[in-house]
Amino acid sequence: MSKIIKKFTINYPSVGPIIFERRTRTKYLYIRVKSAQEIKVSLPYHFSLAEAQKLVENKLKWIKEKISQFQQDSFSLANQQTTLFDFFDWQKAQQILPERLKQLAQRYGFKYNKVSVRKQKNIWGSCSPKNNISLNMKLIRLPARLSDYILLHELVHTQIKNHGQKFWQKLNSLVGNAQKLEKELKKYKIERI
Repeated sequence: MSKIIKKFTINYPSVGPIIFERRTRTKYLYIRVKSAQEIKVSLPYHFSLAEAQKLVENKLKWIKEKISQFQQDSFSLANQQTTLFDFFDWQKAQQILPERLKQLAQRYGFKYNKVSVRKQKNIWGSCSPKNNISLNMKLIRLPARLSDYILLHELVHTQIKNHGQKFWQKLNSLVGNAQKLEKELKKYKIERI
């Protein structure tokens, strides 16, 4: 788990105070609107505060909309965390995920046709009948073992198109305990990370 190295609080007249947290293991800058009164920006060790402030200024309209949602319906949203994936995440996902898929395919002898990275609301990944693999950009937010699990899950679908016994046997031979990883994955809600 990443540790906070330093905190900065900057007041923005239109939205109020925003807490900037520089963290040890955070790789990408992101904004979290946790409530109408709590807005946090996590930034990597190497990311400058000036760059983070510039991003926040560009996203003030989005932040105000999220605050408004909390104010309009604070009961239903009280325990939810809203995360903004900025353009840094998109670029990183485009670089990291296809390369990692290629590495795993080569290591375990899988072949696929095309790979695409998308922002999806309901699924982590999919494999078409033509072996085109689609990956959710939010995979980069998962622990590496879970991200790899999903990539291998889709690669197994290039050979086995259903979730029958043979599918799970093949996946288990690659990851050890697929059911345990599947259960752990359920703790992560796509819309919340």
